Amino acid sequence: MDWTADISDTARCFFWMSGDPGVGKSAITASIAKESKRRRVLWAQLFINRNDARTVDPRFFFPSIAQQMSKSSLAVEYAVQEILKEQPELMVDDISIDQAKKLFVNTIRIASKSSPTFPVVIVIDALDETDFKRLAATVEILSEVLLDLPCNAKVLISSRAEDIIRDVFGPQLTNARVRHMHLSAKDSIPEVTTFLEMRVAAIMKKHHINWSQWGEERMRQLCTQASGLFIWAVTAIEYIQAEIEEAGKECLDVVLDQLNANGMDDVNTLYLTILNQTYRRESGPWRYQRFRRIMGAILAQQSPLHIADIEGLLDLRNPTTGTPADIEHFVRRLRTVLVAGAGEISSQTFPRVHRSFSDFVTSERAEDFRVDMIDSNGELAIRCIGQLTRLWVGAREEIPAQLRYVIDNWSLHLMRVVGVKVDEAQRDDESISAADPIDTVMDPDTNSRAQVGVEATEKPGIWCITFSPDGTRMAFAQGDGSIRLRGTQTGNEVSLLGHTRVVTFVAFSPDGKRIVSASFDQTIRIWNSETGDMVLGPLEGHTGMVWSAVFSPDGRRIVSASGDETIRIWNSETGEMMLGPLKGHTNTVFSAVFSPDGRLIVSASFDKTIRIWDSRSGDTVLGPLEGHQNMVCFAVFSADGRHILSCSRDSILVWDSEIGERVHPSFEGESAKLSFTNSETAPYIITPPRSNMPVQGTSASSYSFSLENGVVGGVVNSSVDTWLYADPASNILIGRYTGQLMLNSL
Repeated sequence: MDWTADISDTARCFFWMSGDPGVGKSAITASIAKESKRRRVLWAQLFINRNDARTVDPRFFFPSIAQQMSKSSLAVEYAVQEILKEQPELMVDDISIDQAKKLFVNTIRIASKSSPTFPVVIVIDALDETDFKRLAATVEILSEVLLDLPCNAKVLISSRAEDIIRDVFGPQLTNARVRHMHLSAKDSIPEVTTFLEMRVAAIMKKHHINWSQWGEERMRQLCTQASGLFIWAVTAIEYIQAEIEEAGKECLDVVLDQLNANGMDDVNTLYLTILNQTYRRESGPWRYQRFRRIMGAILAQQSPLHIADIEGLLDLRNPTTGTPADIEHFVRRLRTVLVAGAGEISSQTFPRVHRSFSDFVTSERAEDFRVDMIDSNGELAIRCIGQLTRLWVGAREEIPAQLRYVIDNWSLHLMRVVGVKVDEAQRDDESISAADPIDTVMDPDTNSRAQVGVEATEKPGIWCITFSPDGTRMAFAQGDGSIRLRGTQTGNEVSLLGHTRVVTFVAFSPDGKRIVSASFDQTIRIWNSETGDMVLGPLEGHTGMVWSAVFSPDGRRIVSASGDETIRIWNSETGEMMLGPLKGHTNTVFSAVFSPDGRLIVSASFDKTIRIWDSRSGDTVLGPLEGHQNMVCFAVFSADGRHILSCSRDSILVWDSEIGERVHPSFEGESAKLSFTNSETAPYIITPPRSNMPVQGTSASSYSFSLENGVVGGVVNSSVDTWLYADPASNILIGRYTGQLMLNSL
């Protein structure tokens, strides 16, 4: 606090606090932030937490700080608004020097000028928990900008003394404007001893324990065992408190003898002792399975979930009795090692884990309690997909509270299983036919025309669900010809009425303001996604049912695919048909989408092929591309436009979009299966081997592997990905296009 108050001309603006694991770095930064807030000099705080994916992504560091600082000063708010008017991409682009200077240095300078007689304090905790692949670049950028700050700017950064940080920050320590403090367990012994004495006194007072019961020698040994490790002291005190509350004061002798035993000065030994003591009255494999699966979910979560959401997501049950696992009791029972925050534990508590415990419980030191993070991420991926499946089946029912988490994170869990990044989604519903009663389709097996009756197509229920790019709304295409627009958080609904037959497909515009729909009535309509009013339509031209319609990446055009074996392109502002019909397929065209730059279109057809078209001229660029053994339901470009994913009922293939050749993915066959085991005593996850095999000649990676009843395929380039998921048993196809999650029929 003395350092934060020093705003003289020779003041050091950057304070780097490094430290050994468990010495209390986060406790110090939290205390500094709390006291600075009380003094009204805290302008921003960034607490990086590996269990919250949003906090470890460095591209959001400076935007988050700028946003917080804007709330404290109109001058800063105005400056940030002006910057973003010129460069709105600064809020979403990857971390860069330009982003740092404009959203960090510039805002700090303005804040310093607006408050010249007071410090401007910014606290960044646990920098070492930044996404490791981008940690080096993040540290380099910080090192460049932190020395060029006003005298009253105070930036405190804490981290472990990782080589990647020390090698960059270290050379700066000779600079007069940088202060460095390294916290070691040895140097922290006096402070940890004082902390222990204070907490022990509080326990003694609360439970009416006198020194004769505790013993000064035991107290001395307790401080010796802590060895200056703050996390050891905190955990030991919580353990003592928990044991006294459960078993009474008579357990004190046993507990203190445990803590003072040889080897207990190692925090890992302390953790294992606590776990064994907690579960000493239980037997059988379920105690370990329950622990590993609940703890694994807590460790693997990509954004904070409270206990009720974890229960809803895991749906964990005792395999013998079928009784749901009581996760609230689990957290309460293990609050010694689960940092749950202040106050009573309830269903709304967010359980958190100190990094030292995470490191322990994922290591061999944890023995039977060891958590395999590949298994844990695999289970959460499957559970998230299951949530979307249930949503598809029962979309009229209440939306699960954890739906937003599921939408945002299922693919992140999958990515941690396969070793490359996927991206999000899944669902399931009634069987959906691929025929219209007034259209005939080609049977790919008999190569003959067939007509399918009304009973196979004109079914009520949901045919497609699409989430808006920001995830706040969802549109349901329904068999009765209506569209339901529902808020994912509010549950509020609006009905969009106009189509006269089954609505087969719905998609949002890239900005989320409009919706386009396709229907068996051979038309396309455009809607206002906020009011539900029809903006344009019906757009007429197709002579068969329309199976899909999507906006171009710039929102100005729409491409539609139809049972009349053609593709058409429309002006989304006027409804005028700009191009078409594009002919080439020999059977129903199920989907057509634009490339990321809008220059090309890829189409998928019942004729088992895909084709690539020039979206301006309508000419065929490549195709037919053959390889699928069944009708192709969907095809989409990768984020960089260099690859195409195509999906049939039994396979997902990856193609080079420039030459039309198939790319062999990293995962194929049963060896890559991700699923639950069938053991009655210990149901868990079978996970595939990890891989990051690059696509030859590019920086991209591709993959294809089984996921329970379905198959997943994807292409990832840098941090951007494209993927498809298909479940033939449920007639489910899931993909992502222009930032929106789409769930529709195979």
